[in-house]
Amino acid sequence: MTTSSSEIIIDSRSLDAQIWALAADDQWHRHKDALILLQQAHAQVREAEHRLKAQDKKIYELERLAATDPVTGLLNRRGFESFCAQELERTRRHNTPGSVLVLFDLDKFKHINDTYGHQAGDACLKKVADTLGRKIRSVDAAARLGGDEFALLLSHTDPEKSANCLNEIRYVMDSLQLVWEQHMISI
Repeated sequence: MTTSSSEIIIDSRSLDAQIWALAADDQWHRHKDALILLQQAHAQVREAEHRLKAQDKKIYELERLAATDPVTGLLNRRGFESFCAQELERTRRHNTPGSVLVLFDLDKFKHINDTYGHQAGDACLKKVADTLGRKIRSVDAAARLGGDEFALLLSHTDPEKSANCLNEIRYVMDSLQLVWEQHMISI
């Protein structure tokens, strides 16, 4: 029967080890090959850690892209539904005030797309998204559900505060304009 004893010191820069094994002749013998194997194992562990971190970053980025509208940078329908489900669960769990859901579309969007082209339409969508992002709190969510349809979820807010916020958003949206190829476009 063989037993072994080892001293291993591992830090971020080095691996020092001495491996001794008790042989059949009852003598302790140093195993030089074991040090090489341990160094290789240490390098493989570091490489695996590096690959896992890179993989985690890729997964995070894919999840973010799957929940984000590519034109506006707002949540897309999938991301918004997920956010709403989380907020509903949080409201139930903590018995906090409810949230306000707002759905709206852009009345002039088809005309803008037909008259000035899709690039102008995309610029209008981005302008709306930027405006919404500046007018809501960090705990709220804005989303582009598709086409010219948008949604807001004002989290944990009372009716008076949400009415004030929505009136301000409507006022800003009613006067929102975009300069496109020397044309002033009312959104």
